[in-house]
Amino acid sequence: MSGDGAPELDFARMSVEFAGALSPGDRAPVRLLPLTPERWRHLAPGDLITMYETSVAGRTAQVLSRFGAV
Repeated sequence: MSGDGAPELDFARMSVEFAGALSPGDRAPVRLLPLTPERWRHLAPGDLITMYETSVAGRTAQVLSRFGAV
């Protein structure tokens, strides 16, 4: 949470793996490319993250794996 009580959001580019699109209710592996990687380094496989497309929480995702520098 930020100082004013609003959630702090960390942005990432998302691409759907092995599918052309991801419709509401669908499930698929996705790849996230964080815009601020240092704010994502604490995540590990098994962690849950909340996904947003608007100001309202959309879905929860489970981290399956990590790549890149720690």
